[in-house]
Amino acid sequence: NKHEIVERFCDRGASATDDNRLGFQEMISYALDKSSDVEAILVLTTSRFFRDAVGARVYKERLKRHGVQVIAITQEVSEGPSGELVEMIFEAIDQYESRMNGFHTLRGMKENARQGNFNGSHAPFGYRVETLSGDKPKRRLVVDPVEAEVVRLLFRAYVDGIDGKRLGTKALTEYLNENGHLSRGDRPWTKMRVQERLADTTYVGECYFNRFDNKSKREKPRDEWIPIP
Repeated sequence: NKHEIVERFCDRGASATDDNRLGFQEMISYALDKSSDVEAILVLTTSRFFRDAVGARVYKERLKRHGVQVIAITQEVSEGPSGELVEMIFEAIDQYESRMNGFHTLRGMKENARQGNFNGSHAPFGYRVETLSGDKPKRRLVVDPVEAEVVRLLFRAYVDGIDGKRLGTKALTEYLNENGHLSRGDRPWTKMRVQERLADTTYVGECYFNRFDNKSKREKPRDEWIPIP
């Protein structure tokens, strides 16, 4: 369409369900900068811009006030009210598909957890992830012998103290660091990390999946937690 490409922006592996994307925010800032003289943002499909109908409208209206169009090159629509209506339908479909994909993915992960498998990418300190061979490889939490010794020391020191002296979390943090009992990656402990480990029910065999909401990070109702055997 005789457009000149002046800049490219990319968010590899990022979901378009929200605007917490570095490339996306850089693109918006660039497009709204008067000195850039941008006329349009080109995307492959509307879903690559935003997979939330309200979010898509908010950003597109903001760009429109600055004379910038958002054009999905495989879903081009006519200008005017009818084209805007069709585009809004595309956006609603994008949002629906995104949420249904999320629903089915979470359902599968819940069942995976019920079978005793680990869904996360990083094992809690004191454990490592072991992949079991099979038609569909499963990942299980197993005790890491080296880290587990640090965990045991941490609890013993907190409950019984060192040399008969009880330690609070601050003193315990200093003791661990000064004596070389470091966290994963040889990182020093912080008071907050020590508190988190002491409060982690995984160490008494109660590990849960689906405890927190991925976006808000808020704790979900207890009946939604999935215990991992």
